[in-house]
Amino acid sequence: MAKVVLIGTSHKYQTRDRNHKAEHVDQFEHMLSSLCSAHECMGIAEEMNQAALAERGVSESVPQAVSAALGVPHQLSDPPPEIREQLGVICDEISFRMERWFENWTQERIEAAVRKSHESRERYWLTQLRTFNASPLLFICGANHLEPFAALLRENGFEVVVAFSDWVPNPSLHRTCAKSRAGR
Repeated sequence: MAKVVLIGTSHKYQTRDRNHKAEHVDQFEHMLSSLCSAHECMGIAEEMNQAALAERGVSESVPQAVSAALGVPHQLSDPPPEIREQLGVICDEISFRMERWFENWTQERIEAAVRKSHESRERYWLTQLRTFNASPLLFICGANHLEPFAALLRENGFEVVVAFSDWVPNPSLHRTCAKSRAGR
């Protein structure tokens, strides 16, 4: 049985762009490396695609850098814009919600449409992970996807370890991460 170690978090920690505190991203990087070592991960995959990286003004995600440093394969598992369109995935959830609100959709109807879109993406990730074929595997996704994606993985025969439901930086760890960076 393939094993997936899941991390739910905010996407802002996945890239080293100028809008986010370096020490938070450093903690994220350190945590990914530690989890990979602890679980002997043979690969890293994430809810991210090349277009999203370009929008953030970066060419590489933090998980990509960690996978390169550890010498394990990496996969950007989120569908690119052209595939999202084919899948009927909502590309801009905030705009979608606002437009539907102005169209007098009920909150329940909006949430159902968003959930359907998320389910399409999560099924796409599952397909991607099957082709990636690395186990144990570390997978990073938005915290709002963690529980439904974990359930989908389990339904499809994966062993799932939830490392973090919603990882956030720990302010007291800043010094620890800074010291470990200095020792590289």
